[in-house]
Amino acid sequence: LITGRRSDIVTRRAREMGVLHVAQGVDDKKAAWGSLLAELGLEPAQSAYIGDDWPDLAVIRACGLGITVPNAPE
Repeated sequence: LITGRRSDIVTRRAREMGVLHVAQGVDDKKAAWGSLLAELGLEPAQSAYIGDDWPDLAVIRACGLGITVPNAPE
């Protein structure tokens, strides 16, 4: 989970869902994503990414499966 926000609620929800990798307060989501791929030994094509705004676009375009949500900016 990569987010620009910082919140204890995000930490708690990620824990409840079993999400092991959480990066909060991230300005450069593509760099954070790249670091996570390196840590996990994965190639970009082996990843999927769901985003809802402009800061997510670089990762959506670079990963194997990029997904947006309804009403995301075109």
